[in-house]
Amino acid sequence: MNIFKSEFVEMFGENPVENGKWKITTLGKIAEIGSSKRIFASEYVSSGIPFYRSKEIIELSKNLKPSVELFISKERYEEIKNKNGVPEIGDILMTAVGTIGKFWEVNTDKPFYYKDGNLVYIRCKIFNSTFFRYILESLIEAFKQQNLVGSAYSALTIDRLKQMTVPMIELDLQNKFAAFVQQIDKSKFVLQQQLQFIKKYAIIFKKIK
Repeated sequence: MNIFKSEFVEMFGENPVENGKWKITTLGKIAEIGSSKRIFASEYVSSGIPFYRSKEIIELSKNLKPSVELFISKERYEEIKNKNGVPEIGDILMTAVGTIGKFWEVNTDKPFYYKDGNLVYIRCKIFNSTFFRYILESLIEAFKQQNLVGSAYSALTIDRLKQMTVPMIELDLQNKFAAFVQQIDKSKFVLQQQLQFIKKYAIIFKKIK
């Protein structure tokens, strides 16, 4: 169990949906859930607005730079943005076919678009977005254990996602958990910078020596 999941369980229990401490509602009642406008292969261009598939979302979920291979034109992106909308900071993109339940909490306002079918977006304005991502991870993990064991085809539909139940936990507790996550992430970043600094000067020292 990683440190984030351990803290989540400590604060909210192993299964906050069933422990009786909070009111329960369905995901479809508190969140906007959908997919993208279909983009055809003929619409791809050699450069322009990055077009993310499951591969890129999985990379982003691991805090890796996405290895973007596909693009759509700025004109097509603007058309979709004006007619259908595009992901915003705080939205969550999730893989829903094959490798299910890899999440990326959108943290940039740089333009991008994403593939329909394999990915779904989830927008919830009443929950802290960081806390909400961990609630989703808990729900998806339970779904996979109950529905996908031994299955030849792994998929999670938007309708099934909307039916999932979530606990209405107080916002101050959500913010407390999110602050814990952000502090640990900040500490990890500082540690990584320090390690890079040490490696850099270790190489320089070795050359001098």
